[in-house]
Amino acid sequence: MKKKSLLILIILFGCYYSYSFTSENIKYEILNEIIKDNELTLFKICSKSDKIEIFENNLNDFTFFAQLSVNFQKLTQMECEFKSNKIKYFNRKLNKTESCKIIPNCDIKYEMLYKISVPIVSPDKQTVIIKITQDCNCMLGGESGTYLYRKVNGKWKRIKTLSGWVS
Repeated sequence: MKKKSLLILIILFGCYYSYSFTSENIKYEILNEIIKDNELTLFKICSKSDKIEIFENNLNDFTFFAQLSVNFQKLTQMECEFKSNKIKYFNRKLNKTESCKIIPNCDIKYEMLYKISVPIVSPDKQTVIIKITQDCNCMLGGESGTYLYRKVNGKWKRIKTLSGWVS
């Protein structure tokens, strides 16, 4: 019984250790790399982060330890406020990188904006889960997905859609 308790304690500590060294700056860096590598035009972002909902069968691509870390992050994720000038996108019209506009009131009718989550990061920082929602705050019109991204040859590639909807 003592060995099981010790093992659980070690696993929990390992999950916390992995999570605690994924700083806010690293998460912003990962978000910016994903936006850049996938040419996402997230020009207006809700200031409040979105929560990620994932299910156990979505974690088959992770090792046992990584599954524990992902579940730990899922359970401890809190709403955060995105900071100005931290998230950038490539403006194709102006042919340059710009800061995303952070919108404090995310319920403005007929205003197209994006709601994103803080990424859940694997211990090796090569795989992330992120939720991205495009929302017009109208009856119909928008889409959302929770996606698995993996770093392949130095670039973030969307590997799988874990869940999603379109209206």
